Order: sequence, then C-alpha cells, then structure tokens
Amino acid sequence: MESTPVRLISLTVTANRVNRSRWWVTDEVRAGRFPRPIRDGNRTDFVESEIDAWIRERAARRDAAA
Repeated sequence: MESTPVRLISLTVTANRVNRSRWWVTDEVRAGRFPRPIRDGNRTDFVESEIDAWIRERAARRDAAA
C-alpha cells in the first residue's frame, strides 16, 4: 500500500489558498481556529491536507446551515 506524501505549503500560499491575509491566518492559528503550522527556524509551513480539510469542513458547515 502506497501512502500519500505529506506536502508542506508556505504561510503565503496558505493565505492565498483560503483567500485571506497572512495576518488573518496567524491570528486564527493563535485563536485555535486554524490548523497549526510547522515551524522550522524562520519558516512557517502548513500541512496541505490539513488546510484542505479545514476548507472542506467550512463548506460542510455552510451546506448544513442551508
């Protein structure tokens, strides 16, 4: 069985993916409402699959409220 590799994406790419600012992402992480990044020195990266799951969860909440 082949596992899917984990892909890291930068803070800038993450912010663009959710159509928000880098500051918004940082604030949401601090508030516990957004997936936590992996920090390595000066880099702040996010696990792509966690960001995709966050987007899907928001879409599911939207659909459930309709």
